[in-house]
Amino acid sequence: MRIGIFFGGKSREREISYLGGRTAYENLDRNLFEAIPVFVDSLGNFVRIEPEFLYKTGIRDFYPPFVPKPYTKFEAYAESFEWEIAVTNYLGKIGYEMQPKYFTDEIEFAFITLHGQPGEDGSLQGLFEWYNLPYSSCGILPSAIGIDKIIQTKLMNNIAKKPKRYTKISWKDWQTSNKKTCFEDIVSKVGFPFVAKAPHQGSSIGVAIVKEANDLQGFVKAVNCCFFVQEIRAAEWQAMTNAEQEKFLQDLTDLDKGIAFPVVVEDETILHPQDLWETLEAYLNVKDKERSLILYAMNAEDEVLFEEFIVGQEFSCGVLQDENGKAIALPPTEIISAETFDFDSKYKAGGSRKKIPIATSNENITQIQQDVCTVFEELNFNVCARIDGFLTSKNEVLLHDPNTVPGMSPASLIFKQTAEIGLNISQTLTYLIRTSLTERAKLAKNTMEYRKLAESLDTRIENEKERRKQLPKLAIVFSTDAELVEAKQLYTKYYAEGEYAVFPVLKTAQKWYALPVNLMAKDFVADIEANLFTAKHPAIIKTIENASSITLKYAGDFPQKAWEVTEKEFKEIEFTFP
Repeated sequence: MRIGIFFGGKSREREISYLGGRTAYENLDRNLFEAIPVFVDSLGNFVRIEPEFLYKTGIRDFYPPFVPKPYTKFEAYAESFEWEIAVTNYLGKIGYEMQPKYFTDEIEFAFITLHGQPGEDGSLQGLFEWYNLPYSSCGILPSAIGIDKIIQTKLMNNIAKKPKRYTKISWKDWQTSNKKTCFEDIVSKVGFPFVAKAPHQGSSIGVAIVKEANDLQGFVKAVNCCFFVQEIRAAEWQAMTNAEQEKFLQDLTDLDKGIAFPVVVEDETILHPQDLWETLEAYLNVKDKERSLILYAMNAEDEVLFEEFIVGQEFSCGVLQDENGKAIALPPTEIISAETFDFDSKYKAGGSRKKIPIATSNENITQIQQDVCTVFEELNFNVCARIDGFLTSKNEVLLHDPNTVPGMSPASLIFKQTAEIGLNISQTLTYLIRTSLTERAKLAKNTMEYRKLAESLDTRIENEKERRKQLPKLAIVFSTDAELVEAKQLYTKYYAEGEYAVFPVLKTAQKWYALPVNLMAKDFVADIEANLFTAKHPAIIKTIENASSITLKYAGDFPQKAWEVTEKEFKEIEFTFP
C-alpha cells in the first residue's frame, strides 16, 4: 500500500511535525507499505519531497533552498518571502508539487503527522475526504474539537466529576479593558495562580503561568504572549548591541518562543526580519526613550483562555481503539521534573523525566484510564488520541488538552506507552493505518473501497507475522546511554526493513540480556537495568490484558520479560554493535 506521509504545515508546530514525518518514513514496515514523503510547506503547497531532505536539522535547513539577497543574514521560513518567488524557485529544488485532485494517482492512504492548524483541526481531513483519500487518526468533527481549547474545556466540564474553573477574554475586550480590573476579575473566576493559554496552539506554545499576585506588568506580558503580541521600547532597542538586535529578530522567527513572521506594525505587514530591523531602526532610534512599537503576529489568536492552576501529579495517557471500536487506555505516564510540561520539557533532552505508570495507587490509575476513555468516547474521538491531566492530592482526576494527532518523534509518549503493551514503533504505525481504514469506511464515502483496502491489509499483516518467524536473528548490542540512542535507531531500521528477526541486547559487566520492546523504550540504561527483573506493575498487566486483541493482531506473541542470552543462542544469532 502506498502511504503518503504528510508533514510540515503552516502551524507553529511544524518542526515537531517534521520530526514526526521522519519517524513515520523510517519506521513504516517496508514489507507492508511504500513510504512516500509529502512535505506541506508554510504557504500550503504539497511537495513530494526527495527523502534526503528528511534528514536535516530542521525545515529552514532545506526550505527555502533559495534565499535572495539581502535576506541571507537570518534563518526564516518560506512565508517571509514573496509567494511568487517561493513557488517558482523553491519547489523544484526539493521535489515536485502535488495537486490534491491528483493525490490518489500516487498514494492510497494519507498518514498525517501535521500538528496545529490547518493539519490537525479538520481542514486537511476535509480535503482528503473531498478527494476520497483515506487518512490516519481522527475525523473532521473530533479534530475540530481537539484543536479548540475553549470548546473542549466546555465539553469536558460537562463530562468531568469535578469541572475545571475557566474564563476567557477576546482580543477586542483585552484592548479596551482596564488591565488591573481584568486581572482581578480573572482571579475571582479561576483563583490564583492561574494559567493563560492560546486556545488553538499545541506543544505548549502560547502558554504562561501567572503566579505573582502583585505583578500587573507580568500579567499583561503573559496575556500578550498568548495573543502573540510583543511591545519593544526605544530604550530597550537602543541598549542592545548590533549582535543582540540580530538575535532578538532571529528569536522572533522561532516558532516555539517568538511571535513569528509575518508581523504587522502600524497596519504594515512585514514578512522578513531584515525588513523589520530597518523599521525598528527608523522608529526607535529617537531621543524619546519611552517611545514604543507594538508587533502583532499575522497568525494570532482572537481569544485567550484562563484556567485554574492545578497542583498535582502531571500525566499524559494515550487511548487506542480495538477492532470493535472500544476505547483502550494505555498506561498513564507521569511527567516529572518540569514546572510545566512546556515545549522544552516535551521535546528537548533532559527537559523532563517520564515514569510509566504514574506513581500512585492501582485504583487511581484505573480511574485515570476510565476517565480518559470516557472523554475519548464522549468527544467522538477515534483511532488514537492523547489526553493530559493532573492527579491531585485528594485523588481527583482533572483532564485537559485532548490531542487527536499525538507527537510522532521516536521519543514521543504514545510510542513509549504502546511499547508497554508490546508494540514497537513500526507495529504502532501499522495499527494506526489499519484502524483508520475502519473509521474512514464509516463515513459513507467510498466505503467499499476502504473495506477492500482493510481486508487486503489484514491478509498481508498475518502473512508478514508468519514470514518474520523464519528470519535469521540479529541482536543489537549496547552498554552505555550513548550506545542506547544508536541501538534504538538500528533496531527500528532493521525491523522496518524486515530482513532479520531483530532484538536488542544489553551487555552488562557479567551477562548479556535480550530485552522486550518496553525496556528498549526507556531513555537511560540505568532505567533498563532497574527494570530488568522487576515484576510488572499490576496496572501494566491489566492494560496488556485489555489491549490483547490489538497486540496479538499487530505483534503476535511478544516477550514480556528480559532473558539472559544462553551459549546455545549465541551460536544462532548475528550481532551488530552501535
